[in-house]
Amino acid sequence: MSTLKEIVDKVKSNLESGFTTDETRLDDLFIESKIHSARGMILSNLVRSGMRDRINESFVQAINPDLLEYDEECEMVSFECPSVIHLDDRHDGFAYVGHVSGMKPFMRIRSNYTALSMHSLYQKETQIAWDFVVNVTGSYDINVYKNHRLRKILIRAIFNNPTAVPNYRKDVDQYPLDAVTENEVVEMISVDLLKKITVVAPDYISDSQNTLPRR
Repeated sequence: MSTLKEIVDKVKSNLESGFTTDETRLDDLFIESKIHSARGMILSNLVRSGMRDRINESFVQAINPDLLEYDEECEMVSFECPSVIHLDDRHDGFAYVGHVSGMKPFMRIRSNYTALSMHSLYQKETQIAWDFVVNVTGSYDINVYKNHRLRKILIRAIFNNPTAVPNYRKDVDQYPLDAVTENEVVEMISVDLLKKITVVAPDYISDSQNTLPRR
């Protein structure tokens, strides 16, 4: 596995193998955003084509999110979480939400249940459950029900932007991809950007036309 900087350098190396000028060179932040997008597209295509088994632990990151608030009346606590990848209408990138031991996941409920203890279906439920709310910024609030004393949880997920994970160091930490998908990402971005880069030879003759000098 490579760092994000190393993947950016691989894309830039592919682009520099073509004919480019100073005006067509792209900055690192732009290429990083393309890497995040290409990774998400490839993973979504894997799920839609029935190849979920190709998505392994290499893509998953773990966080212990910060506590946002707690509501004793609704027996709910909320934690902040970066946005998680959307794979298809039935699958997203959450791999685990539960106790910090990593061995006791919480029950997941449907997203339209925003106050678990207020719904008769769950009034007698004693198992800790969770759901999420999407904020206007794209980040998530993870709501955990039936234990308002919780102050720490563990989330393991495939995030839209791996660099948004707290304490991620893009020049040092490995970017969450396996080797095969990394090559696919680099190839996808390189082909896409090379198609969009158009190099026009300079016009040295001042005649209001794109006229090249005769040799």
